[in-house]
Amino acid sequence: MGKVYAAEDSRLNRRIALKILSPEIASQPRSVARFFREARSGAALNHPNIVTVYSVEEEEGFCFLTMELIEGETLARSIPEKGMPTERLLEIAVPLCEALDAAHKKGIVHRDLKPRNVMVSREGRIKVLDFGIAKPLADGDVTLVEGQPPTELTQPGNVVGTTRYMSPEQILGRPVDHRTDLFSLGVVLYEISTGRLPFTGEAPTEIMTAILRDTPPLASSLNPQIPRRLDAIIARCLAKDPADRYQTALEIRRDLLGLSASVWSSSGLTAFRNRGAVHRRSLAMAVIALVLLTVGGSGALLLFSGRLGPFVRQSFTLAAEDAQPSLAVLPLGNLSGDPEYFVDGMTDALIAALAKIRGVRVISRQSVMRYKGSDKSLPEIARELGVGLVIEGSVLRAGDRVRITAQLVSVSPEQQMWAETYEGEMRNVLALQGEVAKAVAREIQVELSAQEKARLTPGTPVDPEVYESYLQGRYFWNKRDAEGLRRAIAFFNKALEKDPTYAPAYAGLADTYSLLSYRFGSPDESFPKAKAAALKALELDATLAEAHASLAYVLFYHQRDWQAADREFRRAIELDPSYSTARHWYWGFLWINGRPEEAAQEIRLAWQLDPLSLIINANLGRQDYLTGRYDAAIEQYRKTLAMDPGFPTVHLYLWRALEKRGMAHESFQALTRYLEIEGYGQAAVAAEQAYKDSGYRSGLAKAAAELEKIARQRPVSSSLLAEIYTVLRDGDQAIARLAMAYRQRSPSLLWLHCNPDWDEIRSDARIQEIARRLNLPQPAAGLNAKARGGPA
Repeated sequence: MGKVYAAEDSRLNRRIALKILSPEIASQPRSVARFFREARSGAALNHPNIVTVYSVEEEEGFCFLTMELIEGETLARSIPEKGMPTERLLEIAVPLCEALDAAHKKGIVHRDLKPRNVMVSREGRIKVLDFGIAKPLADGDVTLVEGQPPTELTQPGNVVGTTRYMSPEQILGRPVDHRTDLFSLGVVLYEISTGRLPFTGEAPTEIMTAILRDTPPLASSLNPQIPRRLDAIIARCLAKDPADRYQTALEIRRDLLGLSASVWSSSGLTAFRNRGAVHRRSLAMAVIALVLLTVGGSGALLLFSGRLGPFVRQSFTLAAEDAQPSLAVLPLGNLSGDPEYFVDGMTDALIAALAKIRGVRVISRQSVMRYKGSDKSLPEIARELGVGLVIEGSVLRAGDRVRITAQLVSVSPEQQMWAETYEGEMRNVLALQGEVAKAVAREIQVELSAQEKARLTPGTPVDPEVYESYLQGRYFWNKRDAEGLRRAIAFFNKALEKDPTYAPAYAGLADTYSLLSYRFGSPDESFPKAKAAALKALELDATLAEAHASLAYVLFYHQRDWQAADREFRRAIELDPSYSTARHWYWGFLWINGRPEEAAQEIRLAWQLDPLSLIINANLGRQDYLTGRYDAAIEQYRKTLAMDPGFPTVHLYLWRALEKRGMAHESFQALTRYLEIEGYGQAAVAAEQAYKDSGYRSGLAKAAAELEKIARQRPVSSSLLAEIYTVLRDGDQAIARLAMAYRQRSPSLLWLHCNPDWDEIRSDARIQEIARRLNLPQPAAGLNAKARGGPA
């Protein structure tokens, strides 16, 4: 179409490319008018894999474009005689799909995609040329493409393109859409994988006939190194009928990325074991390639391109000062058959590193792990998590080296945006996490304080054996059952036997003993162990948010040191604003301390960070229950049960809320379901029979009697029995069980003064005495009635 020159933009002091329209076309007014119109369309494209058009000019009879100058060579010059290795092919093909997808979304079709229109920069970056230019200029015109000899040009008429890369519909002069580019992409993929074109002939007409009639040999028959899955991708691109092809470039990209996982896990494994250098682009780029900011209720988006760093950003407007970036890291796939704990731990590590960035909302581990093995679509997942971007990928480990492939997907509309790999030694995994987090902070223009930078920079590498034991401990801790917690303790201790200075393992012990204290163990035995582990962790590393939160938990529930607990909770949240567990625990602390407005804010933030956490969802309903909004509480409890009907706590909550609304039958069903799940099936069956025979109160009385029998053989919650007796209006029995709970130092008693469950007996002097001994905060006196709009 014209000649290209390197030039200097003296006003902006930058080197540019100058493309001057050929005299043949410049002499035709209609062609010039269309040239300007199509060039302006190309200039509207802003994508890291498309050459940027700066301006369209006309001066002294010359028509020309000013464009981004790419120093490198065309893809045509980069193709080896026998084709490229599959890894390199994928590095080229994926960005080509991205470029096409971006253009097609703007309604722009290239129509002349070929290796000569693709530049490979010196850094290896892919850039597509001539978007919006290689289109029909006028009836009867010939499309002149720079550098092509006449035998490769289209013939006069409405046929536009370069013969060897044209689609059947182009050759036939039929109307074309974006799928013509997908056919051309298939030709390009075939050529770079084999070094040969799929359709050949000595004259343009022979080539056209081959395109319309022939099926080319499989690429793998010419290059045995080509995976058969790539054969299938190319064949679908080259379908004669556009309806039989891929329908979008995004679909091709997704299949290419799927192919990349198998490439890394098979043919690249041997070389991977022996490589010592980190891949030329780190996982940090994978994480920062795209971050989506959801701004208030305006729906405005801010996208960053990791490949271009600070050089190309889409413009944006912040609609609210408190707007936060939001993203979710989905469970990484396991390509090397490693134990589940290892891959889950790598997912956790990536989440934890990102969560340390202040002002960034990162969905917590508990929520994203629910999608492990899920067949839900990415838009569904993103909608449920409340994000517009997800990071997904896979892990491959060989010996002491690890490789991670990460993909970033924008989900509205669904669009694969970027993919990258990282490989390195396991001992440097903590440094990687810190670098990822700092890179993200730079990209989203969050300035890190000196303290934050220090937290993101590990002092020494971690022993792989220590780290593996730690990952195993966290894996079992996340199961949240009695056996899982006990196994977690064993693995954390194993890590500490190998390295007594590894602070995260002490933090893991603190977390584990805290949960044991509340749910399964003896508070007097487990809470002191939790405190000792937390203090040791903080002695070694004062920046561990988990250790501060666990220490606060002990100070709150066991020692009732309100001031110290408040300080530790706030410090944990300061260090890790995305730590949903700290915010969730702090919610309870604030409620008990007579600060319901702050509590409401914290439980809402915890839910935003962990929208699929069962206990947080249950306590989101509990927030309504504590303020007397029983209908809202019931609705939220039922939403939680829809997520997992087997979650016992919410059945217990639902029992009391339904009972408050006078819904006896539904209330009783919730109670017996709770008893069944918690292993009190005998009590549930007996209670159900009594309910059928004599009604609600008889059923409750039978449940209490059966639980009393069970309590002689194994532990039964004294608070549960007290609740049943309270509903039965048996105050003496209820207070007796609460006194027993006090002797057992049950953490649930701290809710005595603000929980509607105890409204009927709260005024009793014996309850007042228990509250006094518990040293419950004075500002909370009368809180329950006040919060529900009643008299204080």
